[in-house]
Amino acid sequence: MKLFVVLALLAFTGCQANVLRSDEPKSQLELVNDAFRDYVAKARQTAQDTLHSIRESAFGQQVNDKITESVEVARQYAAVVQDQVTVIGQESYKKVSEQVERLSGRLQQDISEVRAQLEPYAEDLKEKVEQRLQEFQQSLAPLAESLHTEVAQRAKAVQQTVAPYVEALREKLDPYTGDIKSQLTDLWESLTKSD
Repeated sequence: MKLFVVLALLAFTGCQANVLRSDEPKSQLELVNDAFRDYVAKARQTAQDTLHSIRESAFGQQVNDKITESVEVARQYAAVVQDQVTVIGQESYKKVSEQVERLSGRLQQDISEVRAQLEPYAEDLKEKVEQRLQEFQQSLAPLAESLHTEVAQRAKAVQQTVAPYVEALREKLDPYTGDIKSQLTDLWESLTKSD
């Protein structure tokens, strides 16, 4: 009996909820959530654009050119060394190896200098993005809290408003549910006996 009432109530409220929901605009929480996601996406894009502009800037090009130049010099030097190794004896090969090591050390030093020059920019950018995200989150916290409180109050008000109607509906449907239950029981028994 109670099962039928619950099913009828669920079917009725489910149908009404779909009709009412389709006309409702987005809630404030959804709007805030959408705005937050947009802000984070824009912050990430700004960070990527800034890094891209650093790479594309004259300074970034100079760094890339210097690295490319150093690698090319090392490659050319290695090619020359490889050609001369067959001609030069053990002693000469040892001197060339030392020069290659020095060149490699210089190349590593150049790369370290470039990293050291770029690191403050990357760190500064990271700090700024994190600071902006924290400020945004802090500015949204009171709004989210008030929204949560308002939603809870409205839910409670709706529940208090609907409670008398649900009780009245249950009282009206109680006589019918007993009758339907007995009919379903009779139908079930007749079906199980016929098998």
